[in-house]
Order: sequence, then structure tokens, then C-alpha cells
Amino acid sequence: GLRGDYEPGGRVRFLEDTNHDGRYDKSTLFLSDLPFPTGIMAWGKGVLVCAAPDIIYAEDTNGDGKADKIQKLYSGFATDNYQARVNSLSLGLDNWIYGANGRSDGEVRWAGATSEKPVSLRGHDFRFQVDTGQFEAIAGRSQFGLARDDWGNRFLSWNTNPIRHEVLPERYLNRN
Repeated sequence: GLRGDYEPGGRVRFLEDTNHDGRYDKSTLFLSDLPFPTGIMAWGKGVLVCAAPDIIYAEDTNGDGKADKIQKLYSGFATDNYQARVNSLSLGLDNWIYGANGRSDGEVRWAGATSEKPVSLRGHDFRFQVDTGQFEAIAGRSQFGLARDDWGNRFLSWNTNPIRHEVLPERYLNRN
């Protein structure tokens, strides 16, 4: 079936074109033993990886092509459906990182927090700032994939509905 937890076994590879012919000719295992990774984004000196129930940051600090610094940033994303998990991280024009919640729920919090109340993602996507740990639920509920136009408009995607437009950010509606 499509439901249930997934045994760690997912991998991220670092691909290189060492002879500059436009084709990758070297592959290094950057990170392994991830629970069903569904998204990756370059960030800082490393990458952000969606691997529900977490988003992690991984970095190669010694230049061997393998992640030796691995930090859990956010935890609490739903894991009950393989095809509907946290995914599609992208940087917005407002310097927040946006993500699709995969039509799932979840109670997400900064991984280092013990007393703060988790943010419910029921019926929402999300955005966050790595440097401050801020995390917010936002309007929309994308299954897999997010896109933006040149003006920062956000478009959501489902397998049965390939494009939807978030017309008004929910934070503006919530203040009224």
C-alpha cells in the first residue's frame, strides 16, 4: 500500500562533471539512510532535505563530497502517505523558504524547541526561515510541486489539478 512509515534507505548523491563536457561523470554518496527523501534545495554551504517527519540540513565540511554535518531543523511532518509528504522547497522573493505539505497534516516545530507549541499544517503548506527558526502555515495545500512567476505569485499543484494560484496570502486574511 501507499501508507505507513518508510524504512531509512534513501540517499542523496553529489554529481560532478569533472571534465566539463556537460555530462556528469562522477557520483559521490553525499547522504544516506534517509526515510524516503522527497525534496532537496541548495542552502548555505550545504543542502536542505525533506525526509518526513523532518527537514534536515546537511553539509560537507571537509571537502570529501560526503555530508559530515547533519542537523535536524524541523520535525513533525506527516508520514502516513508516501506520495503526499513534505516536498518542493523553494526560496521566495521575501527570503522565506516555501514548501509543499503534500496534502498531509502534521504538527511541526523547530527541532531544538521543547516548549514551543507546534504549528498545525492541517490543510496548509508552509514557509520558514532557517536562520531564525521561524515557521508558519500558509494558504494552499500542494500535493507535489510549487512554482512562482517573476512577480512572486505562488502556484500549487496536485496530480488531479495541475495548477492553482494562491491569490491572497492567508496572513492578510487572518488579520481581519
